[in-house]
Amino acid sequence: MSNGKLGLDTAPKVYLMAALAGAILSLAVSFVNGDAYIFLGYAIPQLCYLAAIFIYLRKKDIPPGVAIPFKKPVKPAALLVAPLVTVGLFGQNLILAVSFQWLVKAIGIDYSIVLPDFSSPLSYILGLLIMCILPAVGEELLFRGVALRSISEKGAVTAVFLSAALFSLSHGNLFQLVHQFLLGAALAYLTVQTGNIIYAMEIHFVNNLLAITLPLIMPAYNSLAVPGPQNAFIMLGICVAGVALLYPSMKLLIKASGGKEYSICKFLHSDKPSPEAKYTEGEPPACAPSCASDAVKKAWLIGLFVFLGAQILLNTLISAIPSLRAAMP
Repeated sequence: MSNGKLGLDTAPKVYLMAALAGAILSLAVSFVNGDAYIFLGYAIPQLCYLAAIFIYLRKKDIPPGVAIPFKKPVKPAALLVAPLVTVGLFGQNLILAVSFQWLVKAIGIDYSIVLPDFSSPLSYILGLLIMCILPAVGEELLFRGVALRSISEKGAVTAVFLSAALFSLSHGNLFQLVHQFLLGAALAYLTVQTGNIIYAMEIHFVNNLLAITLPLIMPAYNSLAVPGPQNAFIMLGICVAGVALLYPSMKLLIKASGGKEYSICKFLHSDKPSPEAKYTEGEPPACAPSCASDAVKKAWLIGLFVFLGAQILLNTLISAIPSLRAAMP
């Protein structure tokens, strides 16, 4: 769109621009080995997200305030509450992630996420920058910014769930699908309710910080991936604690931020187009762009879902090849 507004095709175009640039850059650095290549593999997509957002908004003359939720001022009290939300979400994400690891091991698929060694001070600092700060900015601006706001013309609830689905699928991994979707939905919900993306950025940062720090300070953390009754009991305790903390802390964050004090149930039953929607309420269809134009924008969004789904399917098949070969006589 060239009139300073977002459309359903905005997020797909920005994402595909970033994906194409990321693929080219990844090929360009394929000669790098070891942890340096792993760090680059995590940094390149985030930098491409930021570049694609900047280029697209500038080219289409879309003000940043239209694409990124920064309407309401940041409240210090809400910033203090946000880490509590992270701990609740981290507990849920941890049990889902570990459960999927147990499942794939049971069916004979060798699955693991490749991470650098964070034991040295330099690698830990790089981890903070590349795996905590960059995703908290890049992914949030794309999925809780551009994607959430552009889909909001179809209603806030629709935008929350579709942007969360895009966030989940973008990780390209079947085994992270569920917990990344729940994380994305929670962050999108909080962004809508608080009116400011800063809290989602903070939660995302602390979540990733826990992921790279806990294995260093708690050696037993890594052993949770091993199936067994003791670990199952520990995971159950983490789940209960996470559930007990998550909803009250989310409610407290929304209140502290000065946001809308809806319950989740009320939010889910009050879906309507946001103020940033393309058409004003009651405006006749004749005043809107043609149906053909609207269908093209929807096709862009559907096409992105198909593309990401195919990517996950391909990655899953590649992960399963060693197990399939081993099972063959």
